[in-house]
Amino acid sequence: MHISTLKLNIANKIYVVILAALTLATAYRILQYKSWDRYYYDVSASAPASFPVYIRTANLILADGDESWVRTNSVNDGNPYWGYGNFEDPDTKERLPEKLVLGYASFRDKSFYADTIPLPVEALKNALKNGYSEIIVGIANKGNIIIWMRNEENELVLLKHQIKPHEPVGDDTYYERRLSKKEYFENVFRLDSASLEDFRKGVDKDANYIDTPSLFTQRLTN
Repeated sequence: MHISTLKLNIANKIYVVILAALTLATAYRILQYKSWDRYYYDVSASAPASFPVYIRTANLILADGDESWVRTNSVNDGNPYWGYGNFEDPDTKERLPEKLVLGYASFRDKSFYADTIPLPVEALKNALKNGYSEIIVGIANKGNIIIWMRNEENELVLLKHQIKPHEPVGDDTYYERRLSKKEYFENVFRLDSASLEDFRKGVDKDANYIDTPSLFTQRLTN
């Protein structure tokens, strides 16, 4: 065999091996990414104005073990509306969330709450497939949690859950520095005098927000 022909055959074999390796690597990345099991969605927290909370931890544990954050701006900035959050149009697909990790302080009962809540993955997947791209984590009074799925025209309840209160430990009362429980509530919640007076009078203290329709649903039915 001519030397140049032999070199060409060897080069062709090398190219074939490289192409096969690239093909396998691409297939592996596709399988790892699982684009068919990713969805566009955004997640935001919500709370009633008459039961202010401050969220320290709010994130999702995804199917691959990664974490995704829940938007908490409207709640922590003191602009809560029951059933509404602050959403942005998602520009990337994410794996399904499997758990919600939530930790917060509640002003009116001066209590701390924390839990890892398993999510109903199949129900969530079906809702996403049917165009429900907004996930709302509603933090009601008495440690009650409700999660809604929503599109432009409809809303459904994904789950209801209740968290038991606990006394603060470790960094639960950290706000620029570790504070006492009393200092924490004085520094974190910057409420106007009118709201404080309403709370002192007991306004809305017996409300049952876990069974109160979101403002979105109320708007749809009016």
